[in-house]
Amino acid sequence: MNLAIAHFQLDITKSRCSHRRFGGIDASLIQRIRGLSIEQLSFLGEALLDFSVVADLEAWLNLQAG
Repeated sequence: MNLAIAHFQLDITKSRCSHRRFGGIDASLIQRIRGLSIEQLSFLGEALLDFSVVADLEAWLNLQAG
């Protein structure tokens, strides 16, 4: 599978998972998720299981931004 296609599929999957888990999330958070690498998206998929509020997602994204 082409790397770009794999990245796109992971991106869509993670965005949908976070939307389902938290309801409507801010467009800026979705943009930040879309900017993640494949490796970061994989880690996000694991981390989403531990998040209970949107602030958890925001904190995780802030850590990724360094």
